[in-house]
Amino acid sequence: MASLSRETRRYVFEENPHIFGSERIAKMATLEFPRSQNVSVDVVSADSDARREPDYGDVDLILTDPPYFDYIAYDELSAFYRAWLVNSDLAAKPLHPPATGDRVKEFGTRLGRALWIAASRLKPTGLLAFTYHSSNPDAWSAVGIALDEAALRVTALWPVLTDPHMGHHGKKGSCEHDLVVVARPSLIAHSGPAPFEGTDDPAEAWVADAARVLQLGEADRMNLRLAYETCSPRWGVLDVP
Repeated sequence: MASLSRETRRYVFEENPHIFGSERIAKMATLEFPRSQNVSVDVVSADSDARREPDYGDVDLILTDPPYFDYIAYDELSAFYRAWLVNSDLAAKPLHPPATGDRVKEFGTRLGRALWIAASRLKPTGLLAFTYHSSNPDAWSAVGIALDEAALRVTALWPVLTDPHMGHHGKKGSCEHDLVVVARPSLIAHSGPAPFEGTDDPAEAWVADAARVLQLGEADRMNLRLAYETCSPRWGVLDVP
């Protein structure tokens, strides 16, 4: 039996091989994560909208999955189950657009505040990543407000298949791909050109490049285009020593 120091965790996706190599041919994906006895890793689940431990400047990576603006109201759907708890109140005020007023600005400002507090915990070399999808222009406009509020620049943008044919979770024509938005504080990443800048239609060029290896429906094409149009003006480049 291999020693713990050499043991790896292996994840194999055989039924849905949606990972593509440099030759852009779909193939089974095997990801290996070597374990080391000399590295200590702490994983903490924390409220991104509150100043709590861990201490600021000590975090390498922050992952979060905010509501998608016109999202499924999980706070309401969970009311039946929470009724059986001793304390059935929600942990915090749900993040969703208000019924009246400037819905985009309110949602974007609150999301930006949460991202800013979360990003303030990062090490200088750390990064923050979140997933998001919507074919609603207002939803991505709110993300732009949030990135500005949090003083973040986008350094990577990845479409990932997350909800294929989820009939109970969506409807015909819904987005099947999330965008993984990777961001760093603007003090670390300076403004720079986004991919495909300089072409006649950079957003369309980026979507077309993704469509070479991904099966994109109409909603996903709009989702990717809106994501690019939101993130490209806020693109950041790291200084490589």
